[in-house]
Amino acid sequence: MELYQLEYFKSVARNQSFTAAAAAMNVSQPTISIAIQKLEKELGVELLNKKDKPVTLTPVGQAIFDRAVRILIEGDNIREEVADYLDNAPKLIRFGVPLTLCNDLLSPIKTEFLNGHPEIQIMVAQYGVEILEPELAAGNLDLCILSDMISKPELEYVPFKKTSLYACFSANHPFSAYDHVTPEMLAGKELLVSNRKNGVSRLILNYLAAHIGEYALPHRSSFVPQSMLALAEEGMGIAIIEKNFAQKHYNVKCLPLDPPLEIQTVLAWNKNKYIGKAQKTFISYLKKHA
Repeated sequence: MELYQLEYFKSVARNQSFTAAAAAMNVSQPTISIAIQKLEKELGVELLNKKDKPVTLTPVGQAIFDRAVRILIEGDNIREEVADYLDNAPKLIRFGVPLTLCNDLLSPIKTEFLNGHPEIQIMVAQYGVEILEPELAAGNLDLCILSDMISKPELEYVPFKKTSLYACFSANHPFSAYDHVTPEMLAGKELLVSNRKNGVSRLILNYLAAHIGEYALPHRSSFVPQSMLALAEEGMGIAIIEKNFAQKHYNVKCLPLDPPLEIQTVLAWNKNKYIGKAQKTFISYLKKHA
């Protein structure tokens, strides 16, 4: 068994496709297939349901996948700890941020922090929590800001900062005459909210359920924030989103909710991953800006 076989297996499992895994690993598809065939032959089990579209893990494949992730993380830990000891390697931090939260933090990171630490590079990944959290658990990200504490045992969480969501709509909407928006005002309106029950979407849906009771989402879709705001800008509904993100990208008016919808974000990292000097420096910086 070789580490590269586990890397290929992990990539297929994550991408649910041999073709996508080959592209991600920058190798040919036959290279991936042959490596996994050899791994399965050595272990005497099938790890993947190859006829499924998308490709899925077998029950034993899931168990092996979890162990493979831990093994690969340990391999990375060895390399990173040696690089820290020698102090001669580029210091790259893979940092995950939710699509609509903490965007005001990115500008000072790109200027203040990086100017003060030219030896450090930061790769920012902006996705929903349903992508960020598994990527962090798999060791593919070093640090993340998450919209809530998901309580995965391999992750460490510390409270970060609170952020408020606003009701955002076109400038000529009747709500423009008010200075805040209540849940009662939202009842019966076209709400542009993703129906995904995770991350920020889950918190919004819980807020609506608590203050309105029954409500309908006319647009039953897994909206991305950009789609919500584009529709709100055209007068096709009300988006509930972080104010700075909304007004930075779209011509919409945003009003606070009353009662407020506050999100306590958390800073998270994988407890099984080596936390190097660069990561510790960045964590200290982020805590000061919480």
